[in-house]
Amino acid sequence: MNNVDKKFKGINIAHELTMNERLECRNLVAEAKQKEADDTSGEYLYRVCGTPGKMRIVQIKVRHRTLVKTVQKL
Repeated sequence: MNNVDKKFKGINIAHELTMNERLECRNLVAEAKQKEADDTSGEYLYRVCGTPGKMRIVQIKVRHRTLVKTVQKL
């Protein structure tokens, strides 16, 4: 959005979520952070991905400072 008028410069585009979807997203992010904190090996990162209403936690294996995505439903 580099070539827009001044009046539209401050506008951001984001998913429109219902209150239940926001709550679900917030809970999943908290759960992913907790799983990452509980993982003492440091081998995995936990992230929330998916479209609103179909979000899930994804476990990502960390190898040699590069991320190799291994999608596992939790």
